[in-house]
Amino acid sequence: MNSLRIKLIIFLLNLFIVTNLSIAFGWHDETHLAVAKAAGYSKWYNAVGADMTKE
Repeated sequence: MNSLRIKLIIFLLNLFIVTNLSIAFGWHDETHLAVAKAAGYSKWYNAVGADMTKE
């Protein structure tokens, strides 16, 4: 019983760590613009379209 409890605790800790590390945060519009400009995209001003649609 004790071994099962330890395995369950380890499993839950691993699950907690994995789910918290996989959270992705969205970029801000300035980040999109900077990446588009650095990549040489000719219509870099359209790079904030993704941020505008989430608003």
